[in-house]
Amino acid sequence: MRTAISVFLILFSLNCLLIAEEISLPITKVVLYKHGVVYVERKGDISESQTVSLSLKESQMSDVLKSLIAIDIDGEILEAEYSSRKPIAEMLEDFSVNLGVNSNVVSLLHQIPGAPIQIQTGPDNIKGALIGIRKRKTYHDKFLAEQLVLDILDETGNFRSFLLDDIKNLRITDPQLRNEVSECLNRIYEYGKKDVNNLRIFTKGNKSRQILIGYVVESPVWKTSYRIVFSDNKKPFFEGWAIADNLSGEDWKNISLSFVSGMPVSFVYDLYTPVYRERPSIKVEQELSAVPMQAEEAFLFDMGEAPAMGMVSETRKTKPRAMPKSAFFSKGLDQSKKIKTIAQASGELFEYKVGSSVSIMNNHSALLPITAGEIDGKPVSFYNEENRHNNPFSCMWLKNTTGLTLEGGAATIYENDTYAGEAVLKTLKPGEKTFVSYAVDLGVLVETSRGSKRKDTHMIKIVNGLFRAYYKK
Repeated sequence: MRTAISVFLILFSLNCLLIAEEISLPITKVVLYKHGVVYVERKGDISESQTVSLSLKESQMSDVLKSLIAIDIDGEILEAEYSSRKPIAEMLEDFSVNLGVNSNVVSLLHQIPGAPIQIQTGPDNIKGALIGIRKRKTYHDKFLAEQLVLDILDETGNFRSFLLDDIKNLRITDPQLRNEVSECLNRIYEYGKKDVNNLRIFTKGNKSRQILIGYVVESPVWKTSYRIVFSDNKKPFFEGWAIADNLSGEDWKNISLSFVSGMPVSFVYDLYTPVYRERPSIKVEQELSAVPMQAEEAFLFDMGEAPAMGMVSETRKTKPRAMPKSAFFSKGLDQSKKIKTIAQASGELFEYKVGSSVSIMNNHSALLPITAGEIDGKPVSFYNEENRHNNPFSCMWLKNTTGLTLEGGAATIYENDTYAGEAVLKTLKPGEKTFVSYAVDLGVLVETSRGSKRKDTHMIKIVNGLFRAYYKK
């Protein structure tokens, strides 16, 4: 009994060990970019030589293979392994028929001339061998129409033609060919169903430690929207929001979330699909019949090695850019809350990092505040006769005094707690100014007249941007 219990405990321990060897790491950091990618970072504890498994869509594999980083400071990263498969075109090479995504009955019939078929155009079933399918032009109600015609050699040896639209049923009677078409379609279907791949990262170590895995994959771009409130005797209040969409297939729970403005270079490079190189086809030489040997002058060919081709690149050393960190928040309106967002410049990019942890479930989106406070600006009127003949536009001059790079986006304007209109802001660097219109000022009527008169000016006054000229009669 003891022996049986001991064996059971050993097997149970080995089973638990095998199960514990492969683990998944939670997402701890997400950085969204404006050009359609997201940096995902996973971090967690591992013990000894455990394997980290990532469940990825096949559409993500090339991006992950291009950008994967794995850091195990107190251990060693051995390798990353994933399953691969032939391209669909290579998988279908074994079939005598070539079916693809855009295949149809006509393209199939073009590939099987001579195949025994059975067609039904009415009450009778007609058997024969397929000759082919062709196009025929004919006039129908004085309009030129194009019809498809199926030609066969029937069992009696007669050539017969049928309009494809008149055929109610068409069957391949050769069971071997019919099964091959069915198997080809089934393989295409199974290929399209598989969309998940496991990437396994093997580690080596002798103690418990932390490991970090990071990669870049495709993602929806993050978006911005703003609120601008004009109040009497106060600077405009400015509030910015960022919209994040989680369509990753996985929940983001208590993560560090950042939004990066700018446009780093990014591209799609297929590293996942196996590549087959086309090789030259050499015909088999046919040996001639033996003939009497004759002495001829000998030739010696020196097949020297071709010179090696190389690529020389010059490495340019650049000084690392500083990344100043500045915690910012503003009082804003009296009832507004402080925005805990850290903004920092990094080269040509600008990052908004949400100060607290964020949770966004899969297939959900979130609207997160990134800035709030006063901004320099004032309302003005702008008249353009071509755009609006009778009224000027209500506009505003804005100067970006937030110290942040404001990504372009929609803005809603309020005047004294009343909705006043909407505008679109362009991307603004710190200190930049912009001029935007948000409504038609119906309270002002403009009349224009053509012509000119010469008068002597008596006095000119300019007060608060208003120009007045006085003339003597």
